[in-house]
This record gives sequence, C-alpha cells and structure tokens, in this order.
Amino acid sequence: AKYLNIRVGDQVYSIDNFHEKYFNPAYIASVLGGKTVKAVADIRKGIAPPPVVEIISPQANSEFESENITVTVSAKDMGGEIDEIRLYHNGKAVGEETRGMKPAAQRKELSAPVSNNKAAKSSSAVSDAGFTKSYSISLVDGDNIFRAIGFSKDRTESNPAEIVVRLVGGSRSVTMHVFTVGINNYKNPALNLNYAQPDARGIVDFFRKKGKGLFRNVDIRDLYNEQATKDNILSQLKQLENTNPQDAVLIYLAGHGENINDKWYFIPYELTYPEREEDVLSKALSSDELSSSIKDIKAQKILILIDACKSGAALLAFRGFEDRKALTQLSRATGIHVVAASTKDQFASEVQELGHGVFTYTLLQGLNGRAAGSGESITVRKLLGYIEEQLPELTKKYRQEAQYPVVDSKGMDFPLVIRR
Repeated sequence: AKYLNIRVGDQVYSIDNFHEKYFNPAYIASVLGGKTVKAVADIRKGIAPPPVVEIISPQANSEFESENITVTVSAKDMGGEIDEIRLYHNGKAVGEETRGMKPAAQRKELSAPVSNNKAAKSSSAVSDAGFTKSYSISLVDGDNIFRAIGFSKDRTESNPAEIVVRLVGGSRSVTMHVFTVGINNYKNPALNLNYAQPDARGIVDFFRKKGKGLFRNVDIRDLYNEQATKDNILSQLKQLENTNPQDAVLIYLAGHGENINDKWYFIPYELTYPEREEDVLSKALSSDELSSSIKDIKAQKILILIDACKSGAALLAFRGFEDRKALTQLSRATGIHVVAASTKDQFASEVQELGHGVFTYTLLQGLNGRAAGSGESITVRKLLGYIEEQLPELTKKYRQEAQYPVVDSKGMDFPLVIRR
C-alpha cells in the first residue's frame, strides 16, 4: 500500500486512505474463484474529500521533563465534512474520539464527552477556521510519536499529520498485565471444548515464571468457564484502564467466536444458542465493545491473542475472510497487535498429542525461545512472524489442512521476554 496511490480529480491519495470503506480481503479470492463481486461504491464518481489535519501543539522535536502535556489537533473541512478525528500515541489510538461532526459553517461550538481515561482527556471546539481538539496526554520515557488523521462523511481518511516529542528523565518501572479467558465448559454442554482452559493457563504460567526477567511486575487476571461471563470480561477490561502508559498488556481469549455483518463476537459462558443471531448480537462480546474498552486502556503496548473456534452449523463460503476483515478493522482502529486463529469447526485447532490447541502450542513454542532468532529478546513482531510461518505447517501436519492465522500489527513493537 505504501507505493499504491489513487488520483481523484487533482488530488492524489494513498490506497490506505480508503481502507475503512473499501477493504475486504474476500475480493481477490472471490474474483480468482470466478465469483461476481459487487462494488461497494464507484470511486470514479467522486469522494467526500477528507479534512486537512494538523497537530498545532506541541512543536515537533520538543523535549519535556514533565510527563503531562496537551496535544492539540486541528482539522479543516475540505468539502466532505468532518466525521471523526483520531489521534494515535506511539501507534495506539487515544481513547477519546468524536464522530458525526458538522462543518464549521453549520455549528459554532461542540463539546466532546470527557473520557474517564486519565492518560487521555480531551476538549473540542469548532470555529470558522475548522475543528480543534485538545488531548491531555501522559508521555512515556524517550520518544513519543503522535499521529493524527481525520475522516470525511463517507469515511475517506485524510493524510496523516505526525510529530515526535521526547520525555527526558529517569526510567519508570514497567508492569506486564496478562488477562486470559479460557472456556472449556459452557452453560450449554454442546459447546464444550477440550483445550481452551489449558491454553489460557499455559499463557498465565509462562508469564508468571518468565515475565519478571523483563518486567518489574507481572499482573495476572484470569477467567475460566463459568467465571467467563460477558459482564466479568468487561469488568476486567475496565480495570485495565488503570495501567500506566509505559506498561504492556496481553489479552488472550480462548473459546467460541462468531461473525455477523463484518463484526466479530466472542461467545461468553452464559450464551447457550450461538446459532441464534439475535442472541449473539445481544449477549456476546462484540469487536466494537472490545475496541472501545481497549481505547480506554492507558498502556500503549497491547497484544491481543484470540483462539476462537467456530461453533454451530457449516459456515458460509469465505466466512474466514469476514473474520479477517473484522479483526483487521479492530487492529487499525485501536492501534494494537491482533493475532487470531479462527477455525472452520470447533475441533480443528485441538490436537491431543500436543496437549494444547495448535495455535497456543505454536505461541508457547515461540515464547520459549524459537521466535528469538539470533537475538536475545522475543518481541511482538518476532513472535507474530513465527506464528505466521509455523502455524500453517503444524496444522497441515496434524490436520492435513493448513490453517493461516489472522495477523494485523498496527502498534509499536515491544519485547515480551528475554531469552536466557
């Protein structure tokens, strides 16, 4: 996408500017399979021009001794209205956002809701010059990269504005927060799995034993079986809002998953009939809810691992591509790393002789040193590369069919463990 551009009239845009509206990983597979693909829209008829976005304070390359600063973003309507302004701090979306804005000519002032997230509170105003939004930010040690984008009313993305500032001073202690969910036994026994709980415990045991080699503290939160209700999962995510910006967060979900209308849903313990669409929509944990919770977490280094098997009847063709789209949008909207192993049926990822699901077995092998390569540390991107390479090989070996993970990496890279 870096070298692929689209010209609309006299304006040239990166292909990434149209990701939210047009991205669908099923298109190429459908065309190659001889299927007719219906276009979302005809870009030749024009677009709603995105706003021009600028970070007006602080100045680029500023240095600060205090961690608390204000970042102010301006957006000028170029005729397509301003639907949303989004700010990323070191790759992670800042929790406060504003949707459905109107042009300055139509509205003279706008008050945005204030987030409870102390790392990123914001205020907004609209003037004849455009829209201005200020965020209260807590810096992390060293370089802090801020990137702002805007969206027009048809969700065309603006070119980004980016600055780097630096926090100077002593290093702060870093905590790794690990939150795992593993559901072997559902309220409806027909949904039961074999390795979701052992897989989640395997992640907990690994970081409990080896996490303190890199992190000052390791905070463990886990929910299993009947504990893993939607309310309890959301409650634990809420508590992660109290992390510090320099901390790292790993979220692991193992159980059943479903996909409806380009949104992904994790099936909690109490949902008994995932084949009923209305039950999933009202009772499951949606990717939108997950995204909203993650944006309010102050920690900037976040990795989500999902080993969610499919449940119920046979899937529609290209259903896996729908998962890929939903999870890619989750990563892009929040600025985090997302890795998922969605399978065609509920048993596809479970292999008795491994003692784990294949995805988590591969993950643990990577964490235990195989993803390090020639280096001493295992970073998120090294781990993701190892999973992408090894998971298809292992599933082909044990299940005679290669399983390809969904990997989307938008956040900053960070180490997970030091090999000893």
